[in-house]
Amino acid sequence: MASLISYRNLADTATVTASVAPDGGFPLANMKTRQLSQCTRWTAIVSSGVATVDLFADLGATLGLQKRFLFGVHGVNVQRAFGSLILSLGAYSGTSLAGPWTLECSSNVNDGFTGIPSQVIAAFGAAMVSAKRYWKMTVTWTTTDTFGQIGRMWLGDSIAIDKGITTNWSMSVVDPGTLDLSAGQQAYENKKTRVRVLRCGYTGMPALQAYGFAEGSTSAQDIPSIQDLQMTAGTTGEVIVLPRSTPSLWVRRAGVYGHLDAGTPPTITHIAGDNYSVDLTVVEER
Repeated sequence: MASLISYRNLADTATVTASVAPDGGFPLANMKTRQLSQCTRWTAIVSSGVATVDLFADLGATLGLQKRFLFGVHGVNVQRAFGSLILSLGAYSGTSLAGPWTLECSSNVNDGFTGIPSQVIAAFGAAMVSAKRYWKMTVTWTTTDTFGQIGRMWLGDSIAIDKGITTNWSMSVVDPGTLDLSAGQQAYENKKTRVRVLRCGYTGMPALQAYGFAEGSTSAQDIPSIQDLQMTAGTTGEVIVLPRSTPSLWVRRAGVYGHLDAGTPPTITHIAGDNYSVDLTVVEER
């Protein structure tokens, strides 16, 4: 049950195609924008009763070996207990999208709660990711939906904080609404969109995860690290933080897509020997 931190989205540089063309005003390019409301949408497929779309991402080159890789979507409007999203990937020569594809994850969006953004994220291990160039995602909507929609596609490596490392995390909320009281102490709510705030504290982290090289090494390794997170995402770039990567219900209920809080930027603290700690505060984006 690893905790994963992803901050470099390769989907933005990938060539993304679809088995069914989206609506004219909601192109595939919208899935490469940060604002979830600027979405990709399919209307005709639902009204015709054919509610399945295959999405293909071509990275242009094979991937190097990574420990954990995240693949999924945010702001998808599949209905709870009905809609499904299947993630698969494959490596092969040529440009044909026929495959072969290896099914890696099949998941229904059935989180039992409608107050959080619908997201489905799968974590792939190094054995599946190594030498993979082509990725495929199948999204299925029900015919009772008026349209199918995806806000953001994510495809990126991550820092993997494996089981055995102490991880303390908490979930709170930012509520920008106001509560007005009348002279008679009657309450009137001015409700606004609430967002989740995830706080993770990691201790016992080795230099490999903190700085990207093993203790005693004289050369850095090309792996995700907290220092790379600091310089690549900072407090303005996008991140995904999963306090628990399994089972999938934890990913949807506790995983947050957003940005690191500028008031509490990630700080690497040396504890002793090959032990470091870092605290992260992630503010959700809607």
